[in-house]
Amino acid sequence: MKQRNFWIQMNVDAIRVGIGNGAMCSTSIKSGIGIGQVDAIIRALEAKNNLGSNVKIIADGGINTPGAMCKALALGCDAVMFGRVLAGTEESPGDVLKYNNQRWKKYCGSASFAVKQDKKNYIEGEESLVPYKGAVSKIIREYTEGLQSSMSYLNSRTIGEFQNNASFVKLTSNSFNERKPQI
Repeated sequence: MKQRNFWIQMNVDAIRVGIGNGAMCSTSIKSGIGIGQVDAIIRALEAKNNLGSNVKIIADGGINTPGAMCKALALGCDAVMFGRVLAGTEESPGDVLKYNNQRWKKYCGSASFAVKQDKKNYIEGEESLVPYKGAVSKIIREYTEGLQSSMSYLNSRTIGEFQNNASFVKLTSNSFNERKPQI
């Protein structure tokens, strides 16, 4: 609790929440630091509310589907960050590579060997190839439409209404798997 309060009391404008939840992040495995993204968001929001702060909360890591973005916003986040979601788009950095008749782009975690280069002593990020996805506009449209759909289910016209109307339950792994398309 002390660390969460520290940053809020420092009167910062925003706090990025999430350690070890990103697709290319190995921090939790290598350092033992980090908790689940939903728990991290809930704890940050609780500290914000307890201090009566206006700090903005940004979910960083684990936002890999439109539904995950909707949950982070419904919990109370002001913004979300995307890594792997946007990796592989035309607008993301790097060249398009051809391998086995498919197009790919390299994606590196922020503490990966490729990113750290001159400080190679301890790496907490992975590197991978991701499928080439084309223009970022179709990804943004998918996430926008996911949020619109989620808001419609909760009878919400604004993000504020969406946050007020949302409720959450814990799911077992079986109930989580039941919710996936059965193709």
